[in-house]
Amino acid sequence: MNHCRGLMERAVKDGEASPKDYAFLVDRVRLQRGKMQLYGTQFIRDSQGRLILQPLKDPEAVDERRHKMGMEPLANYEAELRKFYNAK
Repeated sequence: MNHCRGLMERAVKDGEASPKDYAFLVDRVRLQRGKMQLYGTQFIRDSQGRLILQPLKDPEAVDERRHKMGMEPLANYEAELRKFYNAK
């Protein structure tokens, strides 16, 4: 995934890939490496069915980062996920 991250970064800069898709990949790679995610794309479900946001770096600036990638605010994304997964 990390190799693809570099390729996708160039594709985004060239207008050949979606910045939103790149944000999802960045977060996955960061979490796999034990780092905090940047865009708040990754949640897990606990044993009681609750959605839990994975560790997020600088949460105060997450919506600004998301906006730059063409993404909705984190609260809107989380609400959509909760509705889709019928989660608490």
